[in-house]
Amino acid sequence: MKLDPLTERANFTYDLLPPSRKGTLCEHSNTECQAYDPYYRQQYLCGQSDVNDIPVSEYTNDMYLSLYYVTPERLRTNQLSVLFHPPAEGNLQNTAQESYMTNSFPDLDMIRIPGGDKELYQAPGKRICDMMVAESPVATRFVYLQYQKGQCHIRGKPLGIIGDHPDFRYNKFAIGTRKEIPLDIVYTLTFWLVIFMGCPPFENEIGLYRGKNDSLSILYADIGGSGGTECGYVAFPLSKIGRRVP
Repeated sequence: MKLDPLTERANFTYDLLPPSRKGTLCEHSNTECQAYDPYYRQQYLCGQSDVNDIPVSEYTNDMYLSLYYVTPERLRTNQLSVLFHPPAEGNLQNTAQESYMTNSFPDLDMIRIPGGDKELYQAPGKRICDMMVAESPVATRFVYLQYQKGQCHIRGKPLGIIGDHPDFRYNKFAIGTRKEIPLDIVYTLTFWLVIFMGCPPFENEIGLYRGKNDSLSILYADIGGSGGTECGYVAFPLSKIGRRVP
């Protein structure tokens, strides 16, 4: 999600940081890492800890922003903005998704891949794993970035998105803030998120000029591509009579 259009309208500045590694929910490696080391970038709960459980210090943050599900626990702990999500639905560490997969598919051998896109791309090639599990925005962006790098194939097969998303799950994604943050700030974020989410691309709404940076549907496409189809993978190929191949 691009913050600049939102911050311009809501009139605030920010420093965007990865998790500090100082929170209680961070998972540490055997190697000593510095504060804000990229190793912790995929640890969502580690970033959430910077808002919720670190005493006010140089490592304390006011908000957590990423693909955080709206869960009962977060509703009790934080103030949350209105939900935001890409226009299309669809291996992240310590998310609700991980526990769901473990409980639903106990025979599935799941491993964690620390690091970023480079490590995720290398894992199937090294036969460490055969597929990755991620939220739709993360998965589509991964395919899009690999396409831009000319790395569309692993072991001779194209990258792509498989499966349909379930019709039940934790709700979409929101920005979480500390309870002490004034409600006016949360209301302002919510107001402009609603504007951006409800705005059709390039159309005039509520008397304002709508340009490229005024629609989340366009901003998501800029960073997430066209739904994970860039590399040529076909999730549901059709037979000659137009039915899905089982």
